[in-house]
Amino acid sequence: MENTQFIQNDVSDDSENIEVSEVSSEVVIDENSKNKQWIIVVCILVASCVMAGIYYLYNNKNETYKFAQVQASNTEERIRSVVLVEVAKNREVLSRGSGLFISKEGHILTNAHVVINPKTEEIWSDITIYRTNDSTETAQCYAVAKVLSLDKKNDLALLQLSDLPDPTCKTSIGVSKGFWFVDPRKQTIVPSIGDEISVIGYPIYGDVNDRSVTVTRGYVSGFPERSRFIKTDAKTDKGSSGSAVFDKSGAFVGIVSGRLSESLDSLAAVIQVDVINQWFELLQNQGVLKGSQG
Repeated sequence: MENTQFIQNDVSDDSENIEVSEVSSEVVIDENSKNKQWIIVVCILVASCVMAGIYYLYNNKNETYKFAQVQASNTEERIRSVVLVEVAKNREVLSRGSGLFISKEGHILTNAHVVINPKTEEIWSDITIYRTNDSTETAQCYAVAKVLSLDKKNDLALLQLSDLPDPTCKTSIGVSKGFWFVDPRKQTIVPSIGDEISVIGYPIYGDVNDRSVTVTRGYVSGFPERSRFIKTDAKTDKGSSGSAVFDKSGAFVGIVSGRLSESLDSLAAVIQVDVINQWFELLQNQGVLKGSQG
């Protein structure tokens, strides 16, 4: 209306001019209407594009996360690849340790003694996996797992997630929902004495029901058996068995062995990645594991 009034005030009393003015007024009104329509159309298109972009990014993030190889520099991703391995019966915790996702098929690396009944030497059957996507939150019940293979000499065990419902879980998430993993076969780093390392796992500090993840740091203290394990002063405790160990750059170094640590007093033993890879090569030849994954 302001544009229309402006044109009418500037014209003379001449009838032709008035007619022209009226036509101009109609044109302005029509143009304003068209402009408003175009603005509405553009807004709708922009909103649609934004919504489509959000949908794409959300789904793309989920697809990426499903079977994502951990980036060495990302501590949070390393934490997400580490799990709590628990054996419980009638709400009583019989065994507890930590583990590491090592493949997109849901394989988990942990210690053999974590999944073996020390009294009968039989494999525990009630193995539950807990994990978290947020280091500030406690691990949640994720799925059940079974033992695929053992290397008792080197205190290694390979587990496999199951999609079967776990009665102790409120919901059965299963392998299809995704997780981060670290493939040890892509790691060939052997640290040197004095190198800084970090240990990620689920040790028990006080309450056995506390399922919060813990990161401790220390240094490589020595190599008592160069071909088998590393000594470190990084703090570990009950439940640390199977914890993943990384060097300062984020490369996977090995896993903690509580059994081997018993003879080291205040130090902890870390089974080296090359020992793990030798075993994995054997399992790969047997068809238990697929080839190295990206």
